Amino acid sequence: MSNPSGTFGNLGKGSLRFPGLYGWDMAIAKNFSFTESIKLQFRAEFFNIFNRVNFDETTATGNFAKLSSKGNFGALQQAGDPRIGQLAVKLFF
Repeated sequence: MSNPSGTFGNLGKGSLRFPGLYGWDMAIAKNFSFTESIKLQFRAEFFNIFNRVNFDETTATGNFAKLSSKGNFGALQQAGDPRIGQLAVKLFF
């Protein structure tokens, strides 16, 4: 038996779950001392180091405001940032 159009079904709370967030950020730094007052720091920072896909749950078609007639209920349509790396040099004086 199906529910009338425009009404909620009988699915329990928390039955629809999206993949969790998995984030590993890492940084390494090396300090070089030239004199007692002048130092140089080299840094390498990486975000999402294992490059795992983290889907954006706010764009999923799982909420009633964004349902479409294409039959893609619960589809995850966007992902977060991929692996990002940055290098930095800092001079202390």
